[in-house]
Amino acid sequence: MALDYHQGYVRYRNQFKTLRELYQKPIVRTYSLLVLTLLTVSFLGLTAIKPTLTTIAQLIKEIEDKRIVTQQLTKKIESLSQAQIEFQRIRPKLDGLDQAIPKQPAFANLVWEIEYLAAKHQVNLIDFQIGKVVLLGEDKVQNLDNSDQQAVKITLALNLGGEFNNLRQFVNDLENLQRIIQVAEVNFSTDSKKKDETEPLELSLVTEAFYLREGTDDQT
Repeated sequence: MALDYHQGYVRYRNQFKTLRELYQKPIVRTYSLLVLTLLTVSFLGLTAIKPTLTTIAQLIKEIEDKRIVTQQLTKKIESLSQAQIEFQRIRPKLDGLDQAIPKQPAFANLVWEIEYLAAKHQVNLIDFQIGKVVLLGEDKVQNLDNSDQQAVKITLALNLGGEFNNLRQFVNDLENLQRIIQVAEVNFSTDSKKKDETEPLELSLVTEAFYLREGTDDQT
């Protein structure tokens, strides 16, 4: 037992002596110092660079998020541009809608158009009455579905005299005006008491026109 211990001691002492002699060689000492230096630099580098790496990772994530937001904004801008182009394309039609159902009664224009058609087709405008239209106060209106606006109806009663074809063309043009006019009643008649009839037919016409008015709040 004592012999084994002594042999082990001698073996380890010889190995240590060999390592010490090896370490004392210049090339080995240089290599060892280099390895130690690299390990030290690596440790210190990782310790110092870790916050920087974390910051870089955060910046990369922020850049990616901003890139996604930029793409979304670009798509929205393109959609708005396309909507603007589409609006400009249909704008004339919208202007036509304003003329078809104006936001004001526009009586003067309506009367002028009817008088113009009467002169154009050579019919005599015998009588022209505009139904009850409330200029002040409240009037009965028709609510439009899903809209804050309300349609106000104007009743027009016309009596005209002239030849049948002229009267027929007058009615056709009246229905084709840019402003919407709905023909409710049409009655043709002749005056048998007239011996020398310059106007062979008389036309009684009841029509309806409309205009829009903003909805009112009934709450008090």
